[in-house]
Amino acid sequence: MKNKLFTALLAIAIVTKGFGQFVSYNIQYPNSVDLFELYEISFTLPVVYSNPYDPNTVCIYAEFTGPDNTSYIVNAFYYEDYTFNKHSDGYEIAEPNHRYDGWRIRFTPNQAGTWIFRIRGFDSYGSLNTYFMNVDHTFSCTSVRNAEGFISLANSQYLKRDVVKNGLRSYNSFFPVGPNVAWYSCKTYCDLNQPLGIYYYEEHIDSLYNRANYMRIMTNKYQYLSLYGLECTQIVNNDTTVYFDSTLNQKDAAELDHIISYAKQHNIAIMFNFFNQVDFLTNKDGCNPSEWTNNPFHNILGLSEPCDFFQILMRFVLQKT
Repeated sequence: MKNKLFTALLAIAIVTKGFGQFVSYNIQYPNSVDLFELYEISFTLPVVYSNPYDPNTVCIYAEFTGPDNTSYIVNAFYYEDYTFNKHSDGYEIAEPNHRYDGWRIRFTPNQAGTWIFRIRGFDSYGSLNTYFMNVDHTFSCTSVRNAEGFISLANSQYLKRDVVKNGLRSYNSFFPVGPNVAWYSCKTYCDLNQPLGIYYYEEHIDSLYNRANYMRIMTNKYQYLSLYGLECTQIVNNDTTVYFDSTLNQKDAAELDHIISYAKQHNIAIMFNFFNQVDFLTNKDGCNPSEWTNNPFHNILGLSEPCDFFQILMRFVLQKT
C-alpha cells in the first residue's frame, strides 16, 4: 500500500464579531489504500473546544462515495496520541505524545476503485463547512490478490466473512474459535501502578496465532480497559481519574488501537464486551469498589437501582418487536 500523504494547506478568512481573522489547517490523507485496510484522515481545526467529545459542541463527519456511488457517513473524533514502552519488569509505560494530537476520520473501503470524500461539520459557533470549503478529495482503493474483510451475518445462525482469494471476491463461513482474554493484569494484585497493558494482550495474541481466529476482550473494567468511568491506573493529584460523558479516556483508546492492529496482524478477530453482570453489582469486592457506583447509567443517567436499567431495556425491546 502506498503511504504517501497528500497534504492540503488551506487558508481562509473568517469574520468573527466584525473582525477578519486569517486561519489555516492541515488535512492529510493517503492517496491510495489496499482493499479492506484502514484509511485514515487527519486534520486540525483553528478552534480549541472545551469539550471536543460533545456532539452539541462540535460535530464533524465525512461522506465517502464509492465506485458504485454508494455513500457512507463516518464521524470524526478527537484524538490524542500515546507512546507505549515496556518496563524491564514487563509492565506498560504509557506517555502522551502531543505532537500528533488532532482530529481523525477512519474508514475501511470495501470496493476497489476511486473513492471520493468530503468533510462537513458544525459547531456551537456556527457551521464548520467554511473551514473545509466543501472540497471533494479522492483516493484509490487498490485491488489485492488475497485479503479478508468484514464479518457479517450469513443467516440467523451463522456468520460469513468477505474475502478475496486469488483475485476473486467471495465469502467464507466464519466460525469463531478462541478464548475470553478479558482484561489485562497488573504485576501484583491491586497494584494498579504497574499495569501489563498492551503487552498482556500481545502475549495472548502470540499464543493464539494459527490456533484460533477470535478472542473476546472487556472494555468495562475501571482498573484496566475503560473508555468511560473510573480509571485507577491514571493518577492525577494523588487521585484516580474519572471519565464520563464529558471526557474520554484517550490512553485506553490508544491501547485499543494497538490491540486491534496487533490482532489483525495475527489474523485474530475481536469481540468487544462493553457490559457484563459485574457492572450492576452494588456490593464492594475486595480492593474493588462497588461497580454500580461507577456505572455510567447510574452516574450519568441517574438510575438509582440496577433493575431500572433492565426495565428501560425491556421497554425498548418491546417497542422494537
